Amino acid sequence: MRKIRIAAGLLAMAFPVMALAQTTTTVKRVPAKYTSPTSGKEMFEQYCTPCHGPNGKGNGPAASAMRVPPADLTRLAAKYKGVYPDMEVAEALRAGPTPSNANAHGSETMPVWGRVFASLEGRSDTAMAELRIHNLVEYVRTIQEK
Repeated sequence: MRKIRIAAGLLAMAFPVMALAQTTTTVKRVPAKYTSPTSGKEMFEQYCTPCHGPNGKGNGPAASAMRVPPADLTRLAAKYKGVYPDMEVAEALRAGPTPSNANAHGSETMPVWGRVFASLEGRSDTAMAELRIHNLVEYVRTIQEK
């Protein structure tokens, strides 16, 4: 009888663990696909929506797997008193976190896109990476909420 109670107790403890394991999201890391460097929208859809969501709100399908939740990119201008921080956004993409965006790009879950963009042309092309960053920054400007 004691063995049955122990087995039942272990089984009862296993169900929540199995349920948790089934709801845990894992992020699959894959090489970045090529997109047009001239289309900020196309790059956003390909590279940013998995974490930030299609509207930039920080609710993409991979967001639940992040240790630090993705930023709501639609509120950047509001955070900076109505001024869109284009240089700050570009630097977060180019090189990773700065003191004011310390939880941004460059963690183990968030790539530093400057290096990724430079490698998309099949060689380290910093001019093309800068074009990509510029166009992506300009697209994120268009999704700012008032």
